[in-house]
Amino acid sequence: MSGKSSDPSANHIKLTVNERNYFRRVDKFLRKALKDLSLGRIYFLLRKGRVRVNGKRVRKPSYELNIGDEVSVEVPSDFFDHNKNEKGEILIPRKMNLDILYED
Repeated sequence: MSGKSSDPSANHIKLTVNERNYFRRVDKFLRKALKDLSLGRIYFLLRKGRVRVNGKRVRKPSYELNIGDEVSVEVPSDFFDHNKNEKGEILIPRKMNLDILYED
């Protein structure tokens, strides 16, 4: 049985569930372990089948983990480039003093 070939530029992250990082649900576990990713991106990875637990593809956010489970995640490299523009330049936010013209 052959699956889709993985993205060679993706980051492959392997995590082990233990007493210190244990959460029953895989989405909660990943949210705590991958702090740089939004919950929406974690759900995207689950929907696309880029999360595996003990080698088995997991698509449900409610999948229950056990202590000792091996969780592997294939994260596209552009998921970490949220503060870069299309040219690859790093965008740095700056404080701006703006007048509020209308407010509900």
